[in-house]
Amino acid sequence: MLALAIACVMADAATIAAPSSDALSLEWNAPASCPSAARLDEGLRLALRAPPREPIRVIAEVVARGDGFVAEVAVDTAWGSSRRHIEASECTAIADTTLLIAVIAADPLAIALGDPAPRVRLELPPVVDS
Repeated sequence: MLALAIACVMADAATIAAPSSDALSLEWNAPASCPSAARLDEGLRLALRAPPREPIRVIAEVVARGDGFVAEVAVDTAWGSSRRHIEASECTAIADTTLLIAVIAADPLAIALGDPAPRVRLELPPVVDS
């Protein structure tokens, strides 16, 4: 499920703010070459099982630097604040990371309780006695 949400983060233009509910505010300030705030908001909508119970504000400031991008991501919640510094060669990686940070802040169990990994059945060759 989270992979689908992160996949929705791919876009061409950026906008300034994308509130996903009254309790969760995502502000995405990024160059036009980055995914849009609407894409991040859609990713949040797909990833979250329910709106957060407490107000959460996520602010991401992204700038192009050299041959990549740098972001400062601030998360303010009822139980505290945190700051993250992210560097990546592509802005989509910054967007994916910001989305993951927001999802974990809003619903720490969303990742743990997501769709289970598919079962894999290994086909082993028969054992031959020599």
